[in-house]
Amino acid sequence: MQRAEVVLGALRKRAESRPDMVFLRLYRHLYNPDLYVKTKTSTRDIQKVIALLRTESYYPGRTPGCQCDALVEHALAQLIAAVFGLDLGSPDDRQGRALALRALSKAAGVRWALVGNLEGTLGEMDTHMLARVLGTRIQDGRVLELSRRIFQTRGWRGSLGAVFRQLCLERFDRLARGHREIVAYARWGTSFMAVGKERLDGLHEAVSGFLQTHLVPGAGAAQLRLVDMAWERPVFLGYQLAAGPGGCRLLVPAQVLKERLWGFVRENRSIHRPDRVGLGVERIVGLYRQELVQLFRDYALAHDGQRQLSRFRHYHFGSLLKTLARKEQASARAVMEKYRVVQEGKSTIGVRVATGLVVYPVVAPGCISS
Repeated sequence: MQRAEVVLGALRKRAESRPDMVFLRLYRHLYNPDLYVKTKTSTRDIQKVIALLRTESYYPGRTPGCQCDALVEHALAQLIAAVFGLDLGSPDDRQGRALALRALSKAAGVRWALVGNLEGTLGEMDTHMLARVLGTRIQDGRVLELSRRIFQTRGWRGSLGAVFRQLCLERFDRLARGHREIVAYARWGTSFMAVGKERLDGLHEAVSGFLQTHLVPGAGAAQLRLVDMAWERPVFLGYQLAAGPGGCRLLVPAQVLKERLWGFVRENRSIHRPDRVGLGVERIVGLYRQELVQLFRDYALAHDGQRQLSRFRHYHFGSLLKTLARKEQASARAVMEKYRVVQEGKSTIGVRVATGLVVYPVVAPGCISS
């Protein structure tokens, strides 16, 4: 038997070189013990699984005392992913989100946008639809039957469900990108957005039809929005997009700042946090630091990030000073003098600990980067 990496690599290479290729004999690869090694399961259980597969007598949930279900699902998911050229590695969420947003930010001269979310549209996919999806590349009856059994038992849970979900989303991507009326298209997870210079009625109709006929009948239509960007700035992946001649500007929505400042501001004034007064100074500074740094990261691509983060920090920093002042029963000025440090030429709050200095960040040029 060949090593699993060699088998999967060969299948993936053939799939990439011939997008229209149909695979006929995949089931036999499930007899390869090396396909199960990375699951760190005993050789005895692996041999038991292979014996059941050889006799086509494996049924999910009917083999107590053995990790059969997890083994078979893992192996089958690897084979299907290789045939369809899918990457089962853990995606970098931040990088994927940034790539999707950059694709839209480069779209120049657009006016119309179709925004939607596919969440909930995949939850009721039946085994007949599963067979049609897999059948585009797999014509091995035993693999299709095994997939049907597992999906009927496990649904979207587990590695095989993740593969099916990704296949459905990639089919949707091909549909959306195939429309001539769009200038740019991006999807991250189940959220997607397409932009164009003219109304995207054709794409809207095609997407609605796809959701009704390929996924769940009647699902998803309410989650589609056709937006005229001359009058409205749609929100996608947490950013507000403003169309312009040189591309779409990515902005921080005002509602986001309002939500993030909840509990730190009242009547346009910073307030102390009663829930933090009882904590140590290091912990208090650390919590405030973490909140500001998270905002840096979430809106690293924002065109107005410098201005909006400075505004957020003004109130947030005031809350930090007032919380420390309430803790030490002193004035905010006294607290500032006691814990004052200088970074980027500006004064801020910091406290020295055994591992170094815990500092509340300053908003300076270059602090916001992708």
